[in-house]
Formats: sequence, C-alpha cells, structure tokens
Amino acid sequence: MMVNRSYVVALVLGMGGVTGCDKLAEAVAAQAQEAATEAAQANLTEDDKLGAKLDGYIPCINDTSRRVRDAESRYFDWADPKTGPTGKESTVYGLFEISDQTTCIDGIKKSAELEPRDGDMEAAAQEYLAALTEAMPVVNEAYKYYEQEDFKDDKFAKAKDMHPKLVAAFEKFAKADDKFRVLVIEKNEALQERLLARIEKEEGRNLSFQNKFVMSKAKKLVEASDVKNLKDIDLAKYETVLGDYEKAVDEMQKYVADHKAEADSVSTFSMFVDQSDALRKAAKDLMRRRRDKPEYTKDELESLARGSHHSVEGNPEAVLSAYNDLVGRSNSLNWHWYKQE
Repeated sequence: MMVNRSYVVALVLGMGGVTGCDKLAEAVAAQAQEAATEAAQANLTEDDKLGAKLDGYIPCINDTSRRVRDAESRYFDWADPKTGPTGKESTVYGLFEISDQTTCIDGIKKSAELEPRDGDMEAAAQEYLAALTEAMPVVNEAYKYYEQEDFKDDKFAKAKDMHPKLVAAFEKFAKADDKFRVLVIEKNEALQERLLARIEKEEGRNLSFQNKFVMSKAKKLVEASDVKNLKDIDLAKYETVLGDYEKAVDEMQKYVADHKAEADSVSTFSMFVDQSDALRKAAKDLMRRRRDKPEYTKDELESLARGSHHSVEGNPEAVLSAYNDLVGRSNSLNWHWYKQE
C-alpha cells in the first residue's frame, strides 16, 4: 500500500481606458504604494521576506497539487495507464475537474518578484507553473467529455485520442510538482525551526510557541507514517516519534488549561487542540496495528483501495488525513487579537 505524500504544508502571508487626470492620480498612487512597499521591505528581516515569498508558493502545494494529483488518481482508477480506455471497461469514472487556480498562479508570479532571490526555487516554480497551465486545459477537456458521457456517442474515439495527452500532462506535472515541493518544504521547515527558536527566546513557550512546536512534531510523525507496507515501520523509532508528539500535545493542553484567557483570544484554537488529539489517536492506532497484527485482511485492503481509510483501524492514510486536517486548523487560526498573558 502506497501513501500519497502530498501532505499539506503549514504556513509561516493595471487599468485601461482612463482619462489623463485619472492616469496622473493613478501614477501618484502607484508611486506612493511602491514607496510604502519599499519602506516596509526595509524593516523586514530576511526570514520575514522569505516567509512572504513562500506564502505565494504554499497554496499551490496545499491545494493545486492535490487537485491535479486527485484527477490523475481518479482517471487511473479505471483507465489503464499503458493502454488507455478501450470501451470495454465495466465502469467509467472519468476524472476530476481542475477548478480555477488563480491564487496559485498569481502567487507564483508575485513571489518571483520578491526577495530573497533564489534561482533554484524560482526556476522550479516556473517549471511548475508551465506544467500546470499545460495540464489544466487537457484535464478539463477530458472532464467535460466524461461528465457529459460523450464516449457513448463516439465509441470512445476521443477518449483514446486524449489518453496519451493526459498521461504526458500528468507525468510532466508530477515531475515539476515533486521538484517544487521538495524545495519549498525544505525552505519552509528551516524557517519554521528558526521562528520557533526565536519565539522561545524572546517570548517563552507561549501559545504561539505551543502551536508551532506541536506542528513541528506532527510533521515528523506523518513522515514516519509514510510507508508502503506496515512492516516497513521501525516500531521502536515510531514509538519514539509518537512519544515526542504526545509530549508536545500534552504540554500544549496543559498550557491552554493554565492560560484560558490567552487561548480564548485566538478563535478556533480549541479546534486545533481537538484535532491534535485526533492525530494522536490515528497514529496510536497505526502503532498498535504494526505491533499487534501488521497484515490487512482482503476486505480491509479493498476498503483502503476505495479510499475508505476511516473504516480500517490503523492505517497510514488515516494518519495523513488527520495531519492534513491539523494543518488546516493551524493555518486558519486567527491571531489578530492574540495577546500573551
């Protein structure tokens, strides 16, 4: 069983046809905005700048990549990658649509202009963007064809014609996505570690620290859960990683209990705490499964193949799902009114 490693990444943030007077006012406003931006940039640390740059890339990994990969998985669930649709399939699922990805596309373009300059990451981002813009029309054309069941009218003629185009688009995107993902995650993780150390030094192990500390341990936990087979898990090492995560969660929960007003100042923080326990439960189920009966029954394997990981106790996909939900809770926390006690 292969786990899809597209886990979510925790976040660290011209008009035409106008008259002459309007153009002058617009130019003045643009200059003022540019000056303000330059002034703001001058006051940012290098890590602040890197965080802003990564903020343009991370939505691509968290949302866009998942959508393209899900479309690919859906298609290959029923269509043979080598032969393509034959017209003899018992079930034709089609594939998923890739909806508007303006946030990702605009984010890449904006980040390309931001400091710090990083040739490798910027080149990978452009390669990713090229693969995405090539894949979207191909995938969406196929989506429409299958959604409208046009294969019933042309005896799969267009399905057979589209197949090599889909395979090529998916392969090109997967290659670009893997390269881009590695670079962004590497930069983001190093940034998070530095931020965590800075918060602890300057503010102590406050609520913000607790959030980021739990996320750092959760990331290691989901990486340890990424296995092809249960027997690939080194049980002793997994128990250590799980134990580190549990200690972080326990510390956070005690802090929240002792500093209720502070925790209440961040909306939905209680949901983040609850989801941290959900991840703990999923990881403990996986650890117990590995320890007690590291084999799945035929029915369980069929359930996992259908994506029904919640119905099978102790499996890597459940850990991945719980982790992605935890990242979603973390990324949605509103720190606007946060005040340390």
